[in-house]
Amino acid sequence: MRTSIPLLAFLSLAVAQAPAPIIDVGNAKYQGIVSAATNISNYYGIRYAAAPVGDLRFRAPQDPPALAGVQKATVKQQQCLQGRGGGEDCLFLNVHFPGSTVPTCLLPVVVWIHGGGYLIGGAASWNGGDLISEAKNGVVAVIIQYRLGVFGFLAGSQVKANGALNAGLREYSPATTYHS
Repeated sequence: MRTSIPLLAFLSLAVAQAPAPIIDVGNAKYQGIVSAATNISNYYGIRYAAAPVGDLRFRAPQDPPALAGVQKATVKQQQCLQGRGGGEDCLFLNVHFPGSTVPTCLLPVVVWIHGGGYLIGGAASWNGGDLISEAKNGVVAVIIQYRLGVFGFLAGSQVKANGALNAGLREYSPATTYHS
């Protein structure tokens, strides 16, 4: 049996997302996508700290590296390593704002830190567009993910001497400040 997508459904899929404006966060430029259904700009996977791997594994977050060119911010990143998968290179955030252009007025910013008892969860599970819709397009939503479990909260004298206790909590206030 052959199945086909009706032409109208296919066309609606083709125009469901358009390129969002390029934003400069200091160390890199990102281009997200605009949802045609909601008219909300979405930027997925903006790096807010260096990858916490190798020598940085149990240390406080470091500034993100400078990245040349425009980075595509159109795909949700994997969650931080936990019992069901994920990865160590996971210090990303998602930014959502109303409209298809960068807001010309200052808007309050809602920063959503996912729950999960410091063991499970990630930014990909949350839709910043919902926060914007509830606020009648009056906010910018930022959804952050952070190191979980032992990678964020390993204790012990060796970690204290050579790393950072509660590295996951330190990620809530990275050293870099971003400007649009």
